[in-house]
Amino acid sequence: MQISDFNSRFLVRLLGAFLLWSLVGWLVFPSYARLVVPTTARVLAWIQPHDIAVELVHESPWVSWRFATEEHGKQFNRRSFGLLVYNTVLYLSLLTAVPRLALRTRLHMAATAAPAVFLFHVVDLSMTVESYLLTVLQRDHYDFLHNFGLWFSLVKFYNFFSIMALKQIIFVGLFGLQWWWLARADTPASSKNEKEPS
Repeated sequence: MQISDFNSRFLVRLLGAFLLWSLVGWLVFPSYARLVVPTTARVLAWIQPHDIAVELVHESPWVSWRFATEEHGKQFNRRSFGLLVYNTVLYLSLLTAVPRLALRTRLHMAATAAPAVFLFHVVDLSMTVESYLLTVLQRDHYDFLHNFGLWFSLVKFYNFFSIMALKQIIFVGLFGLQWWWLARADTPASSKNEKEPS
């Protein structure tokens, strides 16, 4: 009964935190895009995938990319930036809803996760653009049986995680890793206290 009550309270807290951070997210995401999109654009300009110059632009609420080739002409596509980074909401909801964590600990966890979250979003947006490039440039690789391409398959498999909203697992895993590290850091101190004579 106590476990059931705890689960119910946690779910209510999680739902409330999710609604709150969803609202905050939609207000903050346009500003966050001013960091993620230019950084990703610089990465793409440095890598120049397939020797193609890709123009990446944030036009709230969209992030769009354009490029042109002699064979395929001008190409354009876009995604909702908010949906690309919405997984941050789940992480912050978990961080807020988990009980018995000091505010300082929550802030420390958020601060240490921030660089990883930012890096993930840069890589994720780069892979989203790459997936579209492959769709245009290497469409024949969709015939996996007769024209298998390893990179094409890996990128499309990764993109499948976006379609099925499975990237949320990565952010749950990030929170779980921090939680494990926190518990691991507390264990030596607890063990030491148990060994000290009364």
